[in-house]
Amino acid sequence: MLNTFDESVAVLDLLGENKNIILVTSAFHMLRAKLVFVAACINVIPSPVDFIIGAGKLTFMSFIPSAGSFASTSFFVREMIGRVYYNLKY
Repeated sequence: MLNTFDESVAVLDLLGENKNIILVTSAFHMLRAKLVFVAACINVIPSPVDFIIGAGKLTFMSFIPSAGSFASTSFFVREMIGRVYYNLKY
């Protein structure tokens, strides 16, 4: 599996002289992805998708740990680690 940096290198190889792309990725991931592609000298028009919306009404069950909550936390932590890494790199 490729990471965001590997993807930017692969896209750069495919582009030839035209360095303009529409970057389609998760809205949550867009900030980091755009940073990486711009650092690879690719002009980016962001097109975020897959927006994560807020939770509904709070109930007692909202405070009980669940596998879904663990997955969301894991997703968030990985994204934050990636953002810190690429901000330090670029």
